[in-house]
Amino acid sequence: MGLSEYTSAIDVYSFGLLCYAVYLEVPPWQNASVTELLSIKRKGTPPKMPESLLQNFSIAMYSKLILHCISKRPTSRPKFKEILQVINEIKISAKDDTTLQYTPLLDDELWKINKKTGKIQQQ
Repeated sequence: MGLSEYTSAIDVYSFGLLCYAVYLEVPPWQNASVTELLSIKRKGTPPKMPESLLQNFSIAMYSKLILHCISKRPTSRPKFKEILQVINEIKISAKDDTTLQYTPLLDDELWKINKKTGKIQQQ
């Protein structure tokens, strides 16, 4: 891909891989050799999501979002606006899901920005 072909789809891909690593607490393709990584790059093979993550609705939505972000075809990847909409849907469903421990870190009413320092503070 040349510089003239750059789109935000590459940022979405990077975001997806970052979410994968944070979510699963392991890097994508952790045990792959250099040869395997080159093949993965050439084929566009996404990292595997453990099947256990697809059982719970909220967790499955997040897993599917990650897989959608790292789609082989850049035109199939969501826009960041769509990603935010899905994250908000996940956040709403997580509040109602009794199998998850909901942490309202992103709720606007719990956080404020100190206008003098620009730092985020918990209310």
